Amino acid sequence: MKRCRTILITSCKGGVGKSTVTANLGYYLAEAGSRVLLVDCDFSNRCLDLILGAESSGLYDISDVCRGTVPMSVASVADRRSSGLFSVSAPYLDPFSPDDSIPEEESFKAALETAARDMELDYILIDTPGALGKPLELASSVSDTALIVSTHHPTALRAADSSASALYSLGLRNCFLIINEFDAESVLVGNRVGIIEMIEKAVLPTIGIIPFSEEFAIGGEHGQLASDLDCRNVTSAFRNIAARISGNSVPLFKGWKNISRKKLLTR
Repeated sequence: MKRCRTILITSCKGGVGKSTVTANLGYYLAEAGSRVLLVDCDFSNRCLDLILGAESSGLYDISDVCRGTVPMSVASVADRRSSGLFSVSAPYLDPFSPDDSIPEEESFKAALETAARDMELDYILIDTPGALGKPLELASSVSDTALIVSTHHPTALRAADSSASALYSLGLRNCFLIINEFDAESVLVGNRVGIIEMIEKAVLPTIGIIPFSEEFAIGGEHGQLASDLDCRNVTSAFRNIAARISGNSVPLFKGWKNISRKKLLTR
């Protein structure tokens, strides 16, 4: 039986684009031929279904699967863009409800293991909230890899370091950094450091950089992924990350157009 990899996407800072990265990375893994399940573990502010444009499609959520009400194949929603991409929402919960409303580790692990087998999955991507706590502990208990999302801002990079420390303490050591919303213009005019300096300051190996795109940002508010838009560099960035996750070595800026690679690296 093929092995399914489980990857959590996280940051202890909100607003860095974790759910956007989860949705788009899942799509481009599926585009490359994998079967991918996206699991929303943001129990207080679920939004993965909105980003996927599937907010009216799901009748069940991950808690239904963990309770044994329905199998994952019934609770999950097939993406309209790809036959290999599926998603399951977090439950609607009061953000101030007690943590006992969150699935237990044993039932969560069993639900994902059964889904991986029955749905013949290659990847499970788990979207976590922008905070430390039980949801992150739950996700880390079943994951073999973590992708920590940061933006170009120093506060976000510091939060990425804190996220890595929290994951290390939970026993998850295979952690990588994704720099999202990379502002190339600010680097070229000297307002922010170049990529090499950013990577040197980070405590994590960098697995990919996603450029800022206003069209992509607005599209995400309307259930559109990069594949729905004319965002070539964003599309290339996600394809590159998907390829690296799959074990392939690709140049950092492969497929990017109209950029000064040397200046962005060294400025």
